[in-house]
Amino acid sequence: MQRRRLAALASLMFATLWAAVNWPWFAYAEHPANNHAVSWILCVFFLVLTAGLAAGKRWARGLGLAAAVALLALLVLVLGAAYFISLFGDQALGFDDAARFLGGIALSIALIRLLARPLALTDQPAERDDPVWIPVAFSAAYLVGGWIVSRYTGSGTWGGFARAININVAMFSMALPSILLLWLVWAWWSRGTIIRSLPALVLASFMIPFAVSTVAFAVFAANTAVDERQAGRTEHQLGNAHMSELADEVLLSQHGNPIGIRLRYRVRFDEGLDDIRYRPSVSLNFESPSLAMSKVRSETDPIFEGGFRKGEYRFTEDFVPSYFPGFMQFPTAPQRADDRCFYWGFPGARETATDSEARHATIYVVFPSSLRDHATRRSSSSFAYSQSYFYNSALNEGARDCR
Repeated sequence: MQRRRLAALASLMFATLWAAVNWPWFAYAEHPANNHAVSWILCVFFLVLTAGLAAGKRWARGLGLAAAVALLALLVLVLGAAYFISLFGDQALGFDDAARFLGGIALSIALIRLLARPLALTDQPAERDDPVWIPVAFSAAYLVGGWIVSRYTGSGTWGGFARAININVAMFSMALPSILLLWLVWAWWSRGTIIRSLPALVLASFMIPFAVSTVAFAVFAANTAVDERQAGRTEHQLGNAHMSELADEVLLSQHGNPIGIRLRYRVRFDEGLDDIRYRPSVSLNFESPSLAMSKVRSETDPIFEGGFRKGEYRFTEDFVPSYFPGFMQFPTAPQRADDRCFYWGFPGARETATDSEARHATIYVVFPSSLRDHATRRSSSSFAYSQSYFYNSALNEGARDCR
């Protein structure tokens, strides 16, 4: 009996470890079920290992130890690489991902410790009064059921949670928690401290996925309610935000050369704005001849962090022609030798750059007044600008025509 309890505990820890290992890479439900063969292979491996441990097979213990050591090495390697990239690269290591990696490492060590202890394993078949086939069979059924649910409800016309279900949601919100709970129930049932009714165990195995799914639906409904309240608040905030004083002027370099266009405007947030995805966005283009202007700087006064408080904000955004060399489009980036060359990457670019006629630019403003407002507002610049003026100023700044 002691062997059975340890085997059930080992299978439980292995399932939890499997979840911890997969979270950093499979946390987002964006792919159909048939694109995750590796996940299902790991599930089958888990079931085989669980059955072997419960039946007291020595190969299961060795296989479990090898898998736990391999997973530990993989987690340590990937965590170290992610930490190195966060120090010397541009991709930060988030707290959630770090916690998942550390949790997986801790579970790996615990599983190695458990399986490395001497267990009274024999090659004798399991006793008939401990039907291990019940949790093994139901675990497989949970996995198959999760696959079916993810396959046939994710593309259906059901609302809310049903449309969001696919392989990851089905696995991490329904199938895997059901498997963990099932093996806990079986380990408790096999101890013999309660009435060991086989029909009660089977009935519990049937009810577990429904209970877990009910909890998952409840959590999703609660999250949906929070999202709806936030959406209503954002709608109210957008309806009480107003842009004004949109004006353009010549952008001067540090040496006083006119190199582009500066836009200034004000926005008054009477109720603030929590979701900065809906902040105003401005772009600038010349339509005839067609020429895009690249944004090189954007400042807000006062500075905001995470959201806009109630009050008025002053926005300043600087634009230069897209054919300008890299050192002028990306002044804060590391400088290279070829950053001094103009970029003639589209037909007629050089002819456009040397055009001496002054033209008005088109200003595009995206600032929704509601969540359903997706319109882009257009206006013309107050002043006319000559591209040859910008081109000659760039030459004075050190740009070169490297044709």
